[in-house]
Amino acid sequence: MDSTSVFDRGTKIVLKFIVIYIVLASIWVLFSDSILIQFVSDMETYSRLQTYKGWAFILFTGALFLVYFKPRVKALDESQEALVETERELKRRLDYELATVDCMRILLETNDVDDVIPNILETIHRTVGSSRSYIFRNEDDPDLGICMSQTHEVVADGISREIDNPLLKHLPYSEGSPTLLATLQVKQAYVHIVAELDGPERTILSEQGILSVLIIPIYTGQELWGFIGFDDCEQARQWHEDDINLLRIVADGIGESILRQKAKNELKESEERFRRLHNASFGGIAIHDKGIILDCNQGLSDISGYTMNELIGMDGLLLIAESSRDIVMHNILSGFEEAYKVTGLRKDGKEYPLQLEAKNIPYRGKEVRVVEFRDITERRRAEEALKQASDRLALATKAGGVGIWDYDIVNNTLVWDEQMFCLYGITQEQFGGAYDAWKSGLHPDDLERSDLEIQMALSGEKEFDTEFRVLWPDGTVRNIRALAVIQRDESGKPLRMIGTNWDITDQKRAEEELQESEIKYRSLFNQSAEGIYLHDLKGSILDVNEEAVVQSGYTREELLDMNVLSFLPEEFDKEDILQQWSQWSPGKPLTLEAQHFHKNGTIYPIELTTSCVYFGNEKLILTMVRDISKRKEAEKALRESEAKLSAMIANISDVIAIIDENGINRYKSPNIEKWFGWKPEEVVGISTWQNIHPEDMKKAQEVVRNLTEETDIEITAETRYLCKDGTYKWIEFTARNLLHEPSIKGILLNYHDISDRKKADNALREGERKFRSYIENAPHGIFIVDETGNCMEVNRTASILTGYSEKELVGAKLTEMIEPEFLHRSKKIFRELKENGFSSSEVIFRKKNGTKRWLKCDATRLAENSNLVFASDITEKKKAEHSLIEAKMMAEENSRIKSEFLANMSHELRTPLTAIIGFSDMLNTKMAGDLNEKQFRFIDHINKSGEHLLELINDILDLSKVEAGKMKLECEYFSVSAMFEEIRTLMTPMAMRKNVDLKIENNITTDDIFADRVKFKQIMYNLLSNAIKFTPANGEVFVAAERIDKKVSVSVTDSGIGIPEHRLSDIFDPFTQVDSSNKRKHGGTGLGLTLVKQFVEMHEGEINVESEEGTGSTFTFTIADTTCEEKVSMDSEIL
Repeated sequence: MDSTSVFDRGTKIVLKFIVIYIVLASIWVLFSDSILIQFVSDMETYSRLQTYKGWAFILFTGALFLVYFKPRVKALDESQEALVETERELKRRLDYELATVDCMRILLETNDVDDVIPNILETIHRTVGSSRSYIFRNEDDPDLGICMSQTHEVVADGISREIDNPLLKHLPYSEGSPTLLATLQVKQAYVHIVAELDGPERTILSEQGILSVLIIPIYTGQELWGFIGFDDCEQARQWHEDDINLLRIVADGIGESILRQKAKNELKESEERFRRLHNASFGGIAIHDKGIILDCNQGLSDISGYTMNELIGMDGLLLIAESSRDIVMHNILSGFEEAYKVTGLRKDGKEYPLQLEAKNIPYRGKEVRVVEFRDITERRRAEEALKQASDRLALATKAGGVGIWDYDIVNNTLVWDEQMFCLYGITQEQFGGAYDAWKSGLHPDDLERSDLEIQMALSGEKEFDTEFRVLWPDGTVRNIRALAVIQRDESGKPLRMIGTNWDITDQKRAEEELQESEIKYRSLFNQSAEGIYLHDLKGSILDVNEEAVVQSGYTREELLDMNVLSFLPEEFDKEDILQQWSQWSPGKPLTLEAQHFHKNGTIYPIELTTSCVYFGNEKLILTMVRDISKRKEAEKALRESEAKLSAMIANISDVIAIIDENGINRYKSPNIEKWFGWKPEEVVGISTWQNIHPEDMKKAQEVVRNLTEETDIEITAETRYLCKDGTYKWIEFTARNLLHEPSIKGILLNYHDISDRKKADNALREGERKFRSYIENAPHGIFIVDETGNCMEVNRTASILTGYSEKELVGAKLTEMIEPEFLHRSKKIFRELKENGFSSSEVIFRKKNGTKRWLKCDATRLAENSNLVFASDITEKKKAEHSLIEAKMMAEENSRIKSEFLANMSHELRTPLTAIIGFSDMLNTKMAGDLNEKQFRFIDHINKSGEHLLELINDILDLSKVEAGKMKLECEYFSVSAMFEEIRTLMTPMAMRKNVDLKIENNITTDDIFADRVKFKQIMYNLLSNAIKFTPANGEVFVAAERIDKKVSVSVTDSGIGIPEHRLSDIFDPFTQVDSSNKRKHGGTGLGLTLVKQFVEMHEGEINVESEEGTGSTFTFTIADTTCEEKVSMDSEIL
């Protein structure tokens, strides 16, 4: 709805008011006397009523008009407010889009990112209006970890600069902002009000006068390069989503530009290294003229034994044995340029096999020969060295994603390493191993060109350095970069081609995306809702967009021949404007209102936003023109409606909300911030279901669905509502369907916080439920009795113990069921209950069938006339006192059943937990769609909690298997030294994270032992993980192993916190740690050492610990490596 329609509606309402008033007044004048005469016969009374007739008419018509016009005036006010808000939002979004275009254009126009970052910061700083805009770059420090340093900064007027602040140079994240690094590493925005922060973040930001901060990470590929941010030093600003999106786009653009520049530099360095490597691969090199050496390299000196000074000026034939000089001289005279073999002669007179290859080249104005001397006695040694280098290269290329291939041209065989198969998307079995097999994997459009480049490289016309596409069997297309060198025989015939491939698909995609981005932002320029003029410092128009043509009425060609100053009214000093433009530099844009001339002669109000920009090295002026005619008309109406709207909502206590039939928030009253932390503008326009607890969603949506089916009904319900701090509060809401009301056109809600009431209700219900569940399912018989022993309530077990039904027991006297000789004990129970509130005794109880059973009764006083009695049948216990051996066997059997139950239950629990962890991993990697920051945090909590619980269940499972006798040894021969290397590889990352020095000393000479390899590894892992976990940073963990007789002894020593002496005796008990605070600090289940002890004892070994609190601990275990072998032998004999 525009302002004109709003005005028309207001006019119609006024006209209706006048017409209705005239009609009512006429009716009143014509018929009021007749009406009075009908009802009043007394003339005196009739005369008095005549004096009030006018006031009655005014009151009646006033009330009627109030009822009729009030909702219509309200609807008119809301329409005006919505119009203004829409215009404001469109302007802000356009400013942000234009800023994004400028930044992307700047990044695309240059290769040196450092040169353009100040311009980018100026642009976004000007758009967002922050106090300070800046960029920090990360630096690795081996001692301090990752540090940050400020490299660029733009500040607003009156804001102090921090670019030279020494505290912001090489500042460790751990000191300056511990939580910032963690946020940036998961590629999330760091958005905070400084007053809400804790620790060093709040201190360092407050010292700079910062009230609000927004930071976005800058990534170059997968590497966190640094970050870009905004500060607000004037207000605790709530950053808008558009601020975050603008900064994120700029951060991504800077990261891509840095990555592109880095790739170019690395390519240049790589080519230079390749050239140097090629040059360095020569042996001796000499340049001679008719045999006289003019220049040589150090390699020739090394081969011949002569110094370089001795060689220069020497007759080169003296380096050749007498038997080969005629061949050499013949080749010099004939200009022979292929490799050939001769016998060389060193300075000490020793002869050696030598390969020569010469070329005729121009040198200092004349033609000379350059000769390569290669001592081929070293070829075998070089081949061995090449093999070692190849192994190292294979490891390096695998890590870098580089594939290596070797093409035997003579035999047409092509050998690939493992990475090549990955690059081409096939397996080794799918590869034919020949040149044609490689060609079959190429994209059809690149096949002919790639084959031609291979042939040109083989013929020596060019180096093999190319790019092509490969087509995987599943249809995937990947871009490949390929380099190769060619080995030739003495005649120059190609024998072998060795090269590398690596995947450049991402690089290609990035280049295409940059091109698409440029096209997109050009489209944004033309589709902008504002007229945009680009002109020089004299006002000559260089470019305009489509909106400028529409606004002005001129064609594009006419505008490009005009001067922008011709559109300004005469009151503007055009000479002064030209002077300002010439002195202007990029910075904050200038915004003002003016009058604009249309081609047809009309004048309309506009808003000008003018800024200075650089295109290359040329300074230009960018002017954006917005037609504000409608805004001007709406501003006046808006000012009048604001006062009415403020008065209407000032005294509302509950939160008032309006949603549409789809649940979209159309209005939220200011009280929502008081109760739930949200500002109204943060939730208006989004779905209200985002704030409803997922478990309550279906019920709340059903309420709205029922409301939309009927009108004029109210529904009251309860639900949980999401607060801004991430917590949920219970609310009670009343909803009414007013979709049919023109002034509302929505569902009206009012709600308030009932969290305290819900907590009390839930606590009461939960307490009652737990109590009832315990009473009903308790393994003991439970009797609630009064002071005289009468049963008031019993549980199911009590009925089983006594043989009476529950109905028979309620009201019965419990003391009458006790054998007479034990009545004195029952009296003692009630006496002690009265005095102490607790009593315990053993009595003989007579069941309904006449049998007698021993019962142990523990009684507790509940209230004035209520006592709780726990009764358990101890008849068997009494019998067991006379048969200790039988009782011991029964206890062991119970323990076994318990362990078997735990083992089975752990299996049952692990199955759903595996699914939970798997699905949470899928959610975390966005396989099921994008998640917001809060959802990411919830999924991460689920994943970590699931993994911790799975670890606990696995430990319980292993422990239960041992106790249940289901854990068996799987013995084999294995290498202790190899095992220790596996352990070192496994534990080194954990030690490095804490900067703990891990040392392993293996003194076992006979390497192989016969034991359970998996359990031996788990013993070492548990001991080492405990040692590293409880050792502070810069500490040391030392492992020593030796063989004593037929036993292997291993000790693990740390410099950690140590164990108090009084805790050494129970350190191997399940779920035990040094103390609970360590468990909270260091984590863990408390089962690791228990499993270690069990596994050692299964090997018929033993483990002990020596420790001093504050100094460290040493755990030493010994196992017999013949234990398993002997057990196998014994089993064989039994069989």
